Amino acid sequence: MQKTEQKFYELADSLLRESGLLANRPSWINLRQLVHEFLPDLLDTDCRSHTYAILLVLLRNPEKSPERAKKLAAIIESACKSSPDELFIDMLRQLAPDDLTSTLLPQIYCTDSRGSIAVYLAAKIGLHVEPDAFQYFLTARTWQQTDLINLAFLVRPSEQLKVSTILEQAAANESSAINREIFTEFRHILFGEPPQQPLLPDIAIAASSGTVITPAPTINEDVSEDPPEVNTTARKGSSHRAQAFSSRVAPTTDAKGKKDSPGFSASILKIIETNQSALLVLFVITTIFLVATGLSKWFVSDSAESVTPPANAGKLPSHWTDSATREKITERYLAADKDYRMGELYLTRDRFSEALILFEDALSIRPDHTLALYRAGYCRLHIKDYAGARTALEKALKIDPTLRYANLLLARAAAAQLDNKGAESHFNRELELAKDPVVAEEFANFLHNTGKEVEAESLINKYQALYPDRILILTRKPDKSEKEEQRQ
Repeated sequence: MQKTEQKFYELADSLLRESGLLANRPSWINLRQLVHEFLPDLLDTDCRSHTYAILLVLLRNPEKSPERAKKLAAIIESACKSSPDELFIDMLRQLAPDDLTSTLLPQIYCTDSRGSIAVYLAAKIGLHVEPDAFQYFLTARTWQQTDLINLAFLVRPSEQLKVSTILEQAAANESSAINREIFTEFRHILFGEPPQQPLLPDIAIAASSGTVITPAPTINEDVSEDPPEVNTTARKGSSHRAQAFSSRVAPTTDAKGKKDSPGFSASILKIIETNQSALLVLFVITTIFLVATGLSKWFVSDSAESVTPPANAGKLPSHWTDSATREKITERYLAADKDYRMGELYLTRDRFSEALILFEDALSIRPDHTLALYRAGYCRLHIKDYAGARTALEKALKIDPTLRYANLLLARAAAAQLDNKGAESHFNRELELAKDPVVAEEFANFLHNTGKEVEAESLINKYQALYPDRILILTRKPDKSEKEEQRQ
């Protein structure tokens, strides 16, 4: 079993060095086969790192499920307690956006170091959140300036003004002076000169050096009662402030515990009685000044722009890219991707005709959508439109010659059209991309059934030597007489 675990780590390291989506990398199928056959429940509690732990979850749970989300959330929560490494960050980039939304973003609300590291990870992988979320993030805990800079990476450049407006409105209704200052500081960071890369939090640096840092307590300067259901975690110090305030306004006592004599209060009342006219004039002047100040602020806020665009707007990136596919995100990209994902949903229920319609809709928006072309060919193959399947798959391979399994589907389509030479060619191209034992076994059986027994046995023996843990079998296609006997 120790050798099997060692083989897992060797294949995992090889997989992590490869590029592209995890499921399309050459080592993926070998690693998945090893996990399912020899590591059904091992390495759950003693993985070398969080990177391997996430990879193990994805291998065992390729489809999204509550169990997969629960395991990912536990791994990410544990990872946020220490300094993250680049391999772990690269693994997070392979997760779907909804996986990250349900597992990584909740850690931002943690009041300890997990919140800082979660923001850093989200910034590193290029995750973006909706503008309304920032007023809740900013009041969830006490933020350092490094954290606020990293949080700014989560704002889409096109939504900076919208976020700033939301925070300005929230600050007007915020009773905490500290929260108002955080809103203002975050708006300045949005329109300032941002760093090129997210900054590693001080807590993470200390964790990597072995220094223990205790997070500062959350402080609130106001003593009034908190509004219901608003930032209850950020007001843990309010009771201490109330006690301090009451101690300041309570009557003082002398060293023997006696209260001050009432003579001082009587003298104050006497001064007020003798200067009523002067105090009345002072009250009127103060009221007029406050009213005039409020009106001038109201007129200025109506006439002037609430937010000025940043001075360095030309230095901001012109576009954003999908962290998984590395493609430029545009409205056209999002519209095609929506149809493509809906088509994938129909494929999970083997509804090939409906899925094909959605993949064709995606291609009408983006004719170069490689995965949509691949899936369209897959659907046409299942509804026995072999010519259409070959056309779609050949277009996909022109765009991406390294696309896995496209040649395998072309081989099946060619075989169905009795184009044995074309099928052999596509089988060989697929095996050139990756030495997949499943593809080799199918190719060998194809050769055997077309009368090339020697070549079939040679191919089986070759891959049997490469994969001694597997059993590769040649099956013979029944002839006409056997088919007639089966019908009888």
